[in-house]
Amino acid sequence: SVPDEPDDEMLLALVPPMMEALKAVALEMDATDLFEAGQSLHVPFGESYTISQVTEAAQHQHRGFFRSVDDGITAPGPIARFSATPAPEPAAPVDVDDVVANRSEIWAERTDPVAAASVSTPSPEGDGNHTSGPLSGVRVLDLTHVLAGPFATRLFADLGADVIRLQTEERTSGSASNEFPYTVMWGRSKRAIQLQMKHDDALDVLAKLVAQADVVIDNFSAGVMEAWGAGPEQLKAWNPKVISMSMSGCGSDGPWQEYVTYAPTVHALCGFTALTGPPGQTDCGPGIAYNDHVSGLCGAIALLSAIEHRNQTGEGQHIEMSQYEVGTYLVGPAIMDYLATGSEAVANGNVDPFADYLVNEVFPCNDGDWLAVTIFDEADWAAATALGIAGGAGDRTAAVRDWAAVRGAMAAQDELQAAGLAAGVVQNVGHFVNHDPQLAHRDWLVEMESAMLGSQTTERHPARWFDRGRELTLGYEASAYLGEHNFEVYEELLGWDAEQVAVAIGTELIQ
Repeated sequence: SVPDEPDDEMLLALVPPMMEALKAVALEMDATDLFEAGQSLHVPFGESYTISQVTEAAQHQHRGFFRSVDDGITAPGPIARFSATPAPEPAAPVDVDDVVANRSEIWAERTDPVAAASVSTPSPEGDGNHTSGPLSGVRVLDLTHVLAGPFATRLFADLGADVIRLQTEERTSGSASNEFPYTVMWGRSKRAIQLQMKHDDALDVLAKLVAQADVVIDNFSAGVMEAWGAGPEQLKAWNPKVISMSMSGCGSDGPWQEYVTYAPTVHALCGFTALTGPPGQTDCGPGIAYNDHVSGLCGAIALLSAIEHRNQTGEGQHIEMSQYEVGTYLVGPAIMDYLATGSEAVANGNVDPFADYLVNEVFPCNDGDWLAVTIFDEADWAAATALGIAGGAGDRTAAVRDWAAVRGAMAAQDELQAAGLAAGVVQNVGHFVNHDPQLAHRDWLVEMESAMLGSQTTERHPARWFDRGRELTLGYEASAYLGEHNFEVYEELLGWDAEQVAVAIGTELIQ
């Protein structure tokens, strides 16, 4: 028997027998029936859709995600939906000369001193005292959890924004706890406070925080913010300049609006899983939360575009993102090819579906590591043969395999790269930390003192920033423990003294 509140160790021990039981049930059920049955119980099941199934998905059809371009061509929709600056209808490619001329006109308008003087660029609402960087002065209220949302806000925090993460004790247990590696990874450089939205006074507190924010972002299921009384229209009423963003799994409307998703769910439903395995298999996803990372990047880009719009007009807006649509956007070429020609992409290992490379494969080396090699054309092949790779016009892949088999992966990579060929060791974390000379040269890791962990090592932001020739130093801070900044933030933004914060903790408003 399982106790009412099993500990983490017991839950982990239950995973294998639960998976075996689930496999047995799956063998007796139709995939669609199992997918829908799981979602009816709010379990993140997702059927592994083929590309044709993706184009017919009820959620996409309801939201009109696929849009006509020209001459019967259909393309996936935008990565997000903006209330004030909706994406234009997709246009067919135009002549390159027209593009250059149009860009010249746009650039001339933007650099015209008279036009530039007429553009209002209000200062960000934040005071910029928290840290420094390109986004210093921008304040973000972060109501996100898991990965996609926290990754988007970590990008802002890395670049100097004051990101204030709102949490509750009840939602930070197990893998959601602040000590769990997931949260530590995506929580750096943020301030952590608590606010119990079930409390009668919570909405008033949230309103005062929103009034001093530039961005409010959540990735709750559709309708959660509205149920609190903090939907997009209410946020706008509290702060007309605020930019709000929701990043739900499937979007805020449609038959799947309440579906629960994690990255593997989205990978399956958008066709990604069906495309990334060995030939003939539709059950091998990428193995990491790829779509969560991409959704975080897309979310950050969408927020930056809305901030740019606000800087020019003073107008805030709401952004609605469906992580399912982001995933489908990733397989856009396969979607467009199928809708235009009826040709359906399928899993085919390392074979590129759109380019006819002479060699495009991963090869084992004599040190136990693997090497990825792409030889594009005959000019590349001539460079390869000069290295002693002999295959003529025959089985060139086999020739590269024989050549790599008697070399260490790193040495083989360097030899091919020196000849101008695309090659790279298939690296793991050990390679990154101990063997990668490029990462070491760029000093990619930073160690910080942590009140929660003692010390925290994390990777730096991959871009380097310069202001008038001087490189900016980004100020990284260790991930915060639950409620670490309660006193600091509530005193700073709401004007409470220490006693008022303590009372709020005692009355479980801050919990």
